[in-house]
Amino acid sequence: MKIRIGYVTNSSSTNFLILSKKELTAQYLYKKLGFKKNSPIESAAMEMCENIIYGTNKGLRYFNFDE
Repeated sequence: MKIRIGYVTNSSSTNFLILSKKELTAQYLYKKLGFKKNSPIESAAMEMCENIIYGTNKGLRYFNFDE
């Protein structure tokens, strides 16, 4: 997976679906994606998780279903 910032040429749109039993927070997503505390990429990984959770423009939706 490549993470790029800015304009990317020759790319197509990509959608992601993240299912969780708990309401997503950046910290919870960080843990569930398998990132470890004090790793060399901790800062970048947490920033990515925060961007996923808080950087969406009404793209993130939370539904509370029992099953």
